[in-house]
Amino acid sequence: MKSQVTECLGKDKPLNDIGLNDVEKIVDCFKNVHKNKPNTVNRKLRFLSTAYTTAQKTWPKEINPVNPFKLVTVKREKTRKLKLNIDQLTRLENMELSGMLDLAREMYLFAVYSQGMRFANVATLKRDTIDPAYLDYRMNKSRDLRSIKIHPKLARIIEKYWHSGGAYLFPLLKKECTTKKELYYAIDEANYNINFYLKRIGELLGITGPMTFHTSRHTFAQLLKKSGVNPSIIQESLGHENYATTETYLADLDDDEINDAVTPVFYQLREA
Repeated sequence: MKSQVTECLGKDKPLNDIGLNDVEKIVDCFKNVHKNKPNTVNRKLRFLSTAYTTAQKTWPKEINPVNPFKLVTVKREKTRKLKLNIDQLTRLENMELSGMLDLAREMYLFAVYSQGMRFANVATLKRDTIDPAYLDYRMNKSRDLRSIKIHPKLARIIEKYWHSGGAYLFPLLKKECTTKKELYYAIDEANYNINFYLKRIGELLGITGPMTFHTSRHTFAQLLKKSGVNPSIIQESLGHENYATTETYLADLDDDEINDAVTPVFYQLREA
């Protein structure tokens, strides 16, 4: 994210020197140069605002008490949550991909097959948390400890990257992050890069709407819903503290699902 802000401002500017005009310039750059949609710009602003607030708490005497990133708002657009169906997942598995496209695909599938694991957890997964039968990890948000049974689809991906080297299973982050701040920025940058390649994969699949890493969680939830899994189990597997959050994942019915239910009704109508 830092590199994007530097690009937008034309120089590396100290955090304390960033004002309202700079934030407006950054927002305009996100929209018109990076071609980010309102929801993406909104997310980036919230990230920068959080980073500024953290800096205020760390260096209260050096950082301006007024957070300039809170002075600009970008209205979010209501979007339909993208979810891949079984056919699309199968096509995704069988695509001939290489390089970063292949890595993005495998990390996405890994998230689906590990019960909706979030990007930060996938990107920083270490080999010593994996044994032949189970994968253990602590959820990024709730901090709950999960133990995921390793099935063949997970095992294939683990085996593929087991000897890739590096601090983490997936060869995305080049070195192990030693501080929370370093990890925070590294994950955000890596997520941005993976989403870039997932967008391209979505286009190759002919998917309408942006395919991002987070849609792997919606895909997993939808698969469970269509299989008749109890909603409380879906909530637990996703790590949601309250069911209202889970409901937002399950609320949208697929167009195909609606069409399959509605279309037969019209075949009952007699022609005049």
